[in-house]
Amino acid sequence: MTSIEVTNIIKGVLNHIQPGASLENPKLDFKAKWYDLKDEEQINEFLKDSSAIANTPGLDGFIVIGYDEKANVYSPSVFKDCKLKDENELTNLLIKRLDRNFRIANYDIIIDGHPLSVLHIPPSFDKPHVIRNYIKNGKPTEHRVFIRHGSTTRIATKYDHDFMAYDRKNNIPEYSVFISSSRLSFSPHLGPTNLVDMSVGLIIENDGIRPVAIKHIKLNFAYKDLTRIFISRTNKEEQVNSNIAVSNIIVQAGTIKNLPGLHFSAEKSMTHSEFAEYQLSYNQFETLDAEIQLNNGRTFKIKVEIE
Repeated sequence: MTSIEVTNIIKGVLNHIQPGASLENPKLDFKAKWYDLKDEEQINEFLKDSSAIANTPGLDGFIVIGYDEKANVYSPSVFKDCKLKDENELTNLLIKRLDRNFRIANYDIIIDGHPLSVLHIPPSFDKPHVIRNYIKNGKPTEHRVFIRHGSTTRIATKYDHDFMAYDRKNNIPEYSVFISSSRLSFSPHLGPTNLVDMSVGLIIENDGIRPVAIKHIKLNFAYKDLTRIFISRTNKEEQVNSNIAVSNIIVQAGTIKNLPGLHFSAEKSMTHSEFAEYQLSYNQFETLDAEIQLNNGRTFKIKVEIE
């Protein structure tokens, strides 16, 4: 999911909220301010709220931070308010404290001039997500499972566990692709025709039930004031290139493929001076989105997780 898509979804939700009323949506939660993820009590609240949405059957879930829906009050919020360095630390927190990790991504967006953070939690097919040691008011409880019911969060019952098991068994999607990468894997160079080529390492994970055969990949590097687009090489170009061909990459269902040397070309050429300036900042992008096209014509837009 891209930042624009998240912004449009949340904007639509906010437009339908009546002042002073709670929105009855089990996959949507609002927080007036960020959790302090250096504070043990706040960490446990974050684990409770996020895992409850991941455990709840349904579509994509969101935690909107920086808006109190009952008071209809905005508070400027950005990711750094949680006191973590980046999203990797957020993911590592889940890995450390839960028995099974789930996918989560932060988007810092602006709606009607209000800076908000939005935590996107895609549907999980590995439920239940158990908090190994949940602490409330200084009292620890082992193996705690939470779930959303309406606009509230509660401890999961036996019925909830049975329903999670049914949902996990019967609702694995046909296509579910995730991409991750490292800033260290990007290597740009300027060709003789002022076209910028870049070697990129990607890790592609297929969590769906069908294999995916990838035909093209487009990478969108978003900086503060511009976007750089790189497009995978065509079959003809790849025949004379020593890098891995993007065309016809096949990732079987339930597998992960590490592709360390994919070859991309910039959508627009650069002068030598522009490229020299670009080399100083090319790996300082804020977000990286990928648009992949399969051999069967399907396309997906995916936020690339950066390590």
